[in-house]
Amino acid sequence: MLSNLKAEMARCNISYEDLGSVIGKNNKTVYNRLSGQTQFTCAEMFDIQAKLFPQHSLEYLFAKEKQSA
Repeated sequence: MLSNLKAEMARCNISYEDLGSVIGKNNKTVYNRLSGQTQFTCAEMFDIQAKLFPQHSLEYLFAKEKQSA
């Protein structure tokens, strides 16, 4: 899930802890969000994009992969 966001995090050396600091959540919550177990809120998505990846659109960062049938 959220492979674009994960790829950009890797490119920029942004850890789960770094992401958690931006959205005010702990590492477990960040893991759950990135793995698709829970969803990022709109406010969290806006904060992540604006503070960490302003060069990328929300649509790109939070694009979900299509599930194969």
